[in-house]
Amino acid sequence: MAISIMVSATTGWWCTFAQPMGIDLCWAVSASAQELEMAFPVAHHLLYVFFWLLTKGLPLISVIGAIALFWNAIPWKNLALSLLSLITILVISEMMLRLVGCRPGQFTYSLQVQPVDSLYTVEGYVTDEAGIMKLDTGFFKKTYTSGNGLQKMRVWFKSSMEYSILCLFHDVFGSGLLRPTNEFWNTYDSIASAGASDSWSRQYIHYAQTPVNEEGFYSIPFDTLQTDRKSILLLGDSFTWGLAASNWTNSFSNILLSRGYRVYNTGISGADLAQYRGIFDKYVQRLKPDIVILNFYIGNDVCYIERTLSPDTPVLFHTNAGRISSVQNRIQFASKEAAYGNLMNNMLIPQTSKTNRRFSKTVVTTLVWGDLAKRGLVEHKFIVIDPPLAKPMVDYMITPMVELCDSLGIRMIISVIPQLKNGELIDVGSVTGLLENIAYYQPKVTPAMYRNFDVHFNDEGHLFYANYLEKLIDDPH
Repeated sequence: MAISIMVSATTGWWCTFAQPMGIDLCWAVSASAQELEMAFPVAHHLLYVFFWLLTKGLPLISVIGAIALFWNAIPWKNLALSLLSLITILVISEMMLRLVGCRPGQFTYSLQVQPVDSLYTVEGYVTDEAGIMKLDTGFFKKTYTSGNGLQKMRVWFKSSMEYSILCLFHDVFGSGLLRPTNEFWNTYDSIASAGASDSWSRQYIHYAQTPVNEEGFYSIPFDTLQTDRKSILLLGDSFTWGLAASNWTNSFSNILLSRGYRVYNTGISGADLAQYRGIFDKYVQRLKPDIVILNFYIGNDVCYIERTLSPDTPVLFHTNAGRISSVQNRIQFASKEAAYGNLMNNMLIPQTSKTNRRFSKTVVTTLVWGDLAKRGLVEHKFIVIDPPLAKPMVDYMITPMVELCDSLGIRMIISVIPQLKNGELIDVGSVTGLLENIAYYQPKVTPAMYRNFDVHFNDEGHLFYANYLEKLIDDPH
């Protein structure tokens, strides 16, 4: 009973306090070695042993030590033994924490950003004159027409932390077409064998061979075709981009494309509602799609300020430190240096006092310092989060899009993708004042349709969502 209580308490502490990997540790501490392998292909065995020792071994040793301390008539020997055991545990914990990437002096972690000695912008993305973040098509063409193209992509991937692009370009260019058996390639084979006689078929073949178009999006070319096929403009972020699909052609945008629709996919990882507005304003009248589908993700599309689009201030600064958001806690930062500095203020112990410098010597004391700072027991100026506004600005930003579509005779579909958080789905009803006066749809997805460690659609989720969107596309009501 005592051991069970200690195991639960240790697991709860680890989930809520010590977050060295910047992921959902409540999932990680209980995950199997096979599940950890998906998220951490290299170190999954080490992490599995580490989490087991932390959540099972430490409580067991603590309980045994407590029993030994008070069972014997001469407690001082046992006290010394217990202290020695505690020191040993702390040393092992320090070693293991460093092995999994924790650093002395860094009390919070992120999968997106890490401290660097010198900050600089990495290649791969550009922001156009309208302030829209895109892929740098020139960079990719230059990379793959030069020697060791795949190796250069791996270097870029490591610095940009955008592994979805590595998967995309590795599948297409790495060692020939790595083709799974799916709808996309079945359609490709049918078109190729028939001779690609019409404009849509030629566009499809071109896209399969060159998945990033001239505009910098993972999409078919932005050409208007004389065809009876329905054209669809997709707005969205990493879900629309296709992140977490096992192969880039398994994403819901590609499934819809393979079913005969003209899909203009403008989704890109890290995009926000301001970017959707910018893309809509720039392309909707040029492309004149039959349908615009806004794939609104509850996890990060709920905004309380209207970000200003600017060529110099993208939604994300892509740097050697990782992807740094230009908007943090309803403050928009004009430069990568300012945005990075703001993040570091909440990641690194400031070396402003002797106490802080001492706490910065080890990972264990760093984590303790972080907890003390949050409790106000040591001085540190965290980013102050203002109380939430009564209502988000989502309705205000979407309404002009709906009105313009109505005036142009274009059907607009607002589809809300729920967020998976701690095993539970969060939907529109969870956010006060969200989409109160705007019609929307919400798919009946399940947690099994998400990939646990990055909470994006897996292949099952992409297929379900594609089927759900197709029903909305074909149903005029």
